[in-house]
Amino acid sequence: MTLQIADIKSAVDATPALKAELFSTFETDFTTHLTDPTGKGMILATKDDFASDRQKLIDDTTKGNHTAWEKALEAVFGPKPKGVKGLDWVADLVTKGKFTMNDQNPPAPTPDSAAQNQALTQMQEELKNLKTELATEKKAVFAAKVSTSVSTGIEGLNLAIPSHIKADDTKAAFLKDERAAKAAFFNATYKPEALTDGRIVFKDAAGTALVDNSGNPLSVSEIIAQKHAHWLAPTGHSQGGTGSAQQQPGLGDPDYKGATSDEIIAKLAEDGLVMGSLAWTEAFKKAHAKAGVALPA
Repeated sequence: MTLQIADIKSAVDATPALKAELFSTFETDFTTHLTDPTGKGMILATKDDFASDRQKLIDDTTKGNHTAWEKALEAVFGPKPKGVKGLDWVADLVTKGKFTMNDQNPPAPTPDSAAQNQALTQMQEELKNLKTELATEKKAVFAAKVSTSVSTGIEGLNLAIPSHIKADDTKAAFLKDERAAKAAFFNATYKPEALTDGRIVFKDAAGTALVDNSGNPLSVSEIIAQKHAHWLAPTGHSQGGTGSAQQQPGLGDPDYKGATSDEIIAKLAEDGLVMGSLAWTEAFKKAHAKAGVALPA
């Protein structure tokens, strides 16, 4: 007998535990298939690696921009003092009047003074633009950092799934929409602010900073656990689309195997019972009776 893909898929779908075991067994092969440049060529990364790489890109870009404008200043004022930050250097130059042009009734402009004044005029214009660019860049970097923090925090939540949602693709679609909605709600409800050490603290509508007992900013997931625990599935509950443990009648009874025929069949397979055997048939009947579900015709 030659197995076809449809036959294999049907057998796997009928036994969720087998599907999980197959995924675990062939995880390396799946990853190679997805990432091989000669195949799909996809890039896979953990959430932590993605967040780390994104932050490094932001940091490198910021450093490159600062280096560029510091070189522009050095072309006019000479090398930046060692150990002094670029912005502190600019503030010192302004304090010392270095950006004031020498054009207050000079006895006679010389080629050197004219060149210096021209350079200062150009530098003043560049500094104006730089100030605007730095402010815009700072906002963009912070916004990206907040976006990563919120999306990563929401993505890691074990959101509750209504009991009427059964199919895996429907569950996936529900969770995608739900996470997007929760992220939008979070962004509209809590205002992020940057601390001097680079961390983010969120404030509620009253302007109260959300921190723990030690004064450390709460993460997105910690805020949700405190303020919106009703979004989450009960602790220890596996999201199977059949509702919470409190919603399932007969939970704790060994004869209870699930709320539907499909769930019962899957659970019996997990229990190691062979479909069609006397033990399987007896358990199948008891499970339907316990769940209050009619036996399939």
